[in-house]
Amino acid sequence: MAPSVLLREGRRWVVVDPERPVEGPSEPVRAVVGVPEPSALRRLVQSAPDAVAGDPVVARALTGAGLARPMASSTEFTRARLARARRTRGEWRESLLAEARSALERTLASPEETVIALAREEERVERARTRDDGALASWVGPADGPLADHRVAWNEYRVGLERHHAELVRRLEGATRAFAPNLARVVGARVAGRLVAAAGGLAPLGRMPSSRLQLLGSRRRPSGGRGPRFGLLYRAEGLDRLAPDRQGAYARSLAALAVIAARADGTSRADVAAVLVPRRERRLAQLERRGA
Repeated sequence: MAPSVLLREGRRWVVVDPERPVEGPSEPVRAVVGVPEPSALRRLVQSAPDAVAGDPVVARALTGAGLARPMASSTEFTRARLARARRTRGEWRESLLAEARSALERTLASPEETVIALAREEERVERARTRDDGALASWVGPADGPLADHRVAWNEYRVGLERHHAELVRRLEGATRAFAPNLARVVGARVAGRLVAAAGGLAPLGRMPSSRLQLLGSRRRPSGGRGPRFGLLYRAEGLDRLAPDRQGAYARSLAALAVIAARADGTSRADVAAVLVPRRERRLAQLERRGA
């Protein structure tokens, strides 16, 4: 029996067995260059361990992914191309939609998307808690008012909301420490998760200049005075230990360290936090002495 042949078909990579009428698994091509991710090639090779490369482009991609396979002969290549059943437009549409759904599911299940989803939900729940704090007095009113009997129900709701928020914070910090360990140690796990969510991912965050990261998540003041000095970093490690007039200087230093940590997490995964955290503490101690 001839081996399965891995073909490149437009924006898809397809495993075809010339001896069988049923087409094997496929993977969509995401990049313009037409080369799939190594993980996609590994999935194809694992699903068809007897697969051989259909053409030189396929062979180079397999070699680059560490999955070198022999080239199919011209006869095997031709038989594999002819074995592919012709599809109607509706069949192609259903096939492409299934691949798109599969790719979307893999993306949403990635650690990065998990951190982003948890960070955005945690921020939403925190805003709800803040609104409730301000609405309690105006809604329930005095203790002897007509709505005073609703305070017990509101307290039960608030306990459930607090429990939900605490669980979100716990999951967010755990996911962030696993996904971006350096950034989590430099600025704190919760702040690191929110930074990744605000930037849209770890790679965009690592490409940012430190001045932009410092203001990420900030809202400009409505007055004509000075703008904000920091955004999401206002909850970072150590900021609450400084006087207000020293916090801006600390945020600048911390943003520079955070960019280095994000770049390391997104590329080499090296443990740069062992160097960055002592630098952060030295800068924090220096500013504390100046403010004393």
